[in-house]
Amino acid sequence: FEEGRDLLEVVKESEAMVYLSEDDLNSLKPENYIGLAPQIVDSVIAYIEEVERQERT
Repeated sequence: FEEGRDLLEVVKESEAMVYLSEDDLNSLKPENYIGLAPQIVDSVIAYIEEVERQERT
């Protein structure tokens, strides 16, 4: 991720939102990161990285 960008911003700008429920998106608020299910974060990050990788090719 770009320095200083909020995970929620990145997710909202990405198609990863399609895969997240409203509860998942609500849980992406910074104060909730610690309790956020790691697989949600991991899957969002993996998805975004994959999209960015495809855009570069």
